[in-house]
Amino acid sequence: MRGVRRMRLLVAFGLLSFLTMVGLVGLWHWQAMIAQLLAQGQTGLALLSRVVVSDLGPDLSALLATPLESAATTVAPRPEPSRLDTRLASHHLRAHAGAIIVESRPELSRLDARLAPHLRAHAISQVTVFNARGEVLFSTDYRHATGQDRSNDEAVKAALAGRVTTVLDAGESVLGPDGVTTDRFLLKSHLPLTRESGSAVDGVFEWHQDVTPFVARIRASLWQEMVTVGLFMTVVVGVFGLVVRRLIRHIRAHEQNRVQFIQQIQQDKSELERRIQERTRELTRTNQALKIEVEVRRQTEVELCLAASVYQNTTEGIMVMDPKGVIESVNPAFVAITGYSEDEAIHRPMGMLYSTQHDAAFHRQIEQELATHGCWRGEMWCQRKNGAIYPEFANINAIRDGDGAIRQFVKVFTDLSGIRSSEQQLHFLVHHDSLTGLPNRLQLKDRMRQSFSYAVRFNQIVGVLFLGIDRFTLINEAVGRNVGDRILRDVALRLTQSLRDEDSLARVGGDEFVVIATGLLQGGNAGRIARKLLATLSEPFLVEQERYYLSASIGITLFPLDDEDEDSHLKKSESAMRRAKEQGGNAIQFFTKEIDSVSSKRMAIENGLRLALERDELFLHYQPQIDVVTGRLMGVEALVRWKSPELGLVSPVNFIPIAEESDLIVSIGEWVLRSACQQNMLWLEEGFAPIRMAVNLSARQFQNPELPTRISRILQDTGMDSHYLELELTEGMFMRDIGGTVATLHTLKAMNLQLSIDDFGTGYSSLSYLKRFPIHTLKIDRAFVRDIIADPDDAAITKTIIAMAKNLNLQVVAEGVASPDQLEFLRSLGCDLVQGFLFSQPVGPEEIALYLQEDRLYGQKHSFAPKLHSGGASVIIFPEALRQSEGID
Repeated sequence: MRGVRRMRLLVAFGLLSFLTMVGLVGLWHWQAMIAQLLAQGQTGLALLSRVVVSDLGPDLSALLATPLESAATTVAPRPEPSRLDTRLASHHLRAHAGAIIVESRPELSRLDARLAPHLRAHAISQVTVFNARGEVLFSTDYRHATGQDRSNDEAVKAALAGRVTTVLDAGESVLGPDGVTTDRFLLKSHLPLTRESGSAVDGVFEWHQDVTPFVARIRASLWQEMVTVGLFMTVVVGVFGLVVRRLIRHIRAHEQNRVQFIQQIQQDKSELERRIQERTRELTRTNQALKIEVEVRRQTEVELCLAASVYQNTTEGIMVMDPKGVIESVNPAFVAITGYSEDEAIHRPMGMLYSTQHDAAFHRQIEQELATHGCWRGEMWCQRKNGAIYPEFANINAIRDGDGAIRQFVKVFTDLSGIRSSEQQLHFLVHHDSLTGLPNRLQLKDRMRQSFSYAVRFNQIVGVLFLGIDRFTLINEAVGRNVGDRILRDVALRLTQSLRDEDSLARVGGDEFVVIATGLLQGGNAGRIARKLLATLSEPFLVEQERYYLSASIGITLFPLDDEDEDSHLKKSESAMRRAKEQGGNAIQFFTKEIDSVSSKRMAIENGLRLALERDELFLHYQPQIDVVTGRLMGVEALVRWKSPELGLVSPVNFIPIAEESDLIVSIGEWVLRSACQQNMLWLEEGFAPIRMAVNLSARQFQNPELPTRISRILQDTGMDSHYLELELTEGMFMRDIGGTVATLHTLKAMNLQLSIDDFGTGYSSLSYLKRFPIHTLKIDRAFVRDIIADPDDAAITKTIIAMAKNLNLQVVAEGVASPDQLEFLRSLGCDLVQGFLFSQPVGPEEIALYLQEDRLYGQKHSFAPKLHSGGASVIIFPEALRQSEGID
């Protein structure tokens, strides 16, 4: 096939060569014709030059010497064509609007007569004479008028310059003797005229020689030559084509033989490959079937072993029942939970585990769910062999055969008694004082709300008595906390025994108690109760054969005389108690307007706080959060500070509660959030590693439906990555609207924000809520950390919180760490991060930058890394900058 293609290319090349040769011949012939015409023109020019010089010289000299005249000319009708040639002999004519303008000048008539025989002798069609300015003096062409300016004509310019020119004009329109204008081939020549030898050019003699017959003969000979060449080339190409055709036939025959041979080889090869592939597939299928069978058997054995191992070793009880609920098999966990042995349980109905906590309708509902849907899950109360009732979470599913009929039921259940006990214990620890067993501040507020509601309903008075033991810290310092704790337990017991059944007692601090006296008809009754309590405490306390004498100060507020809010009552009664202590102790102080001077200060703080943002008086400090294992700075908590021109540096304890009670906390919180994000980005721009920025949210901020939108806008404006922003929320925020809280938390989590519960353990702590809230971190309140070494109850609460957080995959942060012993204890429990004065008080951004610089320079060997001495005590090595600022040597 390649040979055929080559032949076709040769044929195409031959045709292209033929066309090129014909074209070249025609071009060469035309150029020869032009050269011959120009040569003829030069010959005619030489002859005519002699004629002009010898015969027409006097007339031309006279014409050139005669100036142009403006004599009137006569206009006659255009003559008939047959008479036009006779007029040309005696008059100079020019055309004008379909007529012939006849100029009757003698010298022109003579020149016409003298010129006529020369025109006919040399086949000259037109003659024109110009003066030295290029103006027409004489012309046989009626289109050229005497005096017409032709100075711009290039040929005329060249003749006036003394050069003789000859040009071939093709297609020139010429008026013939019969009056018909035709297109002719003319040789246009221009001859310079001088009246004396060697003088300047005085004019130009222009004539047009008709060479149309000569051009026609050349064209005829051109076509003859081209046809001859074409016939010759056609014969050559035809012979060449016959040769090529025979070669192509030969090549095609050879190619067909080669293709047939190759096809035969391919067929033999394909047949051989087909047989090999069929045999290979047969062997592969057989081998694969064997492998599958072996793998299925092995997998079945593994699954059976795994199922048996899970069945035997799982901590959840499992029992298999027939469709009627008769037990067919049980696992060891079932035996451990229910107390029934395997032999005692098999062939007995599932109903033997039912308890009296559920009626028959409950069990019928379960049976109906199983019959309808084939599954049931939920919590239920069951009964052990010894009669003990326990809660369990059960999951019952039906097993069906190939026809869809139920063959068996499988029940998997978990004993919830341990979890319930932990929840109850945690609930008690959260709502009660671990030392005395009395209600704590959280439980106290709830009882105050109930008492206030009851008093409003029955028009009674409620007395709130805030009792603080005088100088109790001296006892702790003198005899130790253990003795002090025993005294506090005895104080709680005496106070409880001295109160009426309708009164409530709570411990709200180390040596502080609050009594809620209900059902009072007049305020003086609260005073009598207070005096009774002081008398009770005046008796000595005997601890380890030692007598201890105590006194107390009591502040009293009356509901609804002093206020209607439980928090306000606690604050006012505490203020009254402080005033009683300032007066020497062992006294009773009712809340008065004098004590209310604190409210005036509160008003001044609120008014100044409203202008703090406008006057740029707020600023942020940051407290480091340290990894207890590596000592690295993992994050900071942003804490707002206020320096007022009038009040000076105001403690957050004084202005934050005021801001929370008003709408100011929303704008302040948004400012804190934006400023903290901006500062975090500044640290990143300085080249430090990213750290987590923790920002506290107030309840008002959290309840604002625009909170996610505002946070998103702040993150977009500052450019901070949302993953490094942690929002801290208190437990009280979650309990106001559970549904709305869960929705808001999920929205914030979807924004990739970190969520933390602050001061955990002081609010409504509950496992059920923790499971529903999408949080990441629990922060243990500093109240538990403060006495974590000396107080076993605080240690137990902390341990429980950390263990619960680990089980829920939550990170734990401990606040208020102030000693190495506290740090070591928290680390042993598995706490993740700590913060407190042991490492750093809240500091400005410059000090945090120093910590970050040390992290970058020393990695894990930086200043926060705790080191253990041989004695086992922990020592914290502070950064150089912090040692200088704190005066630590």
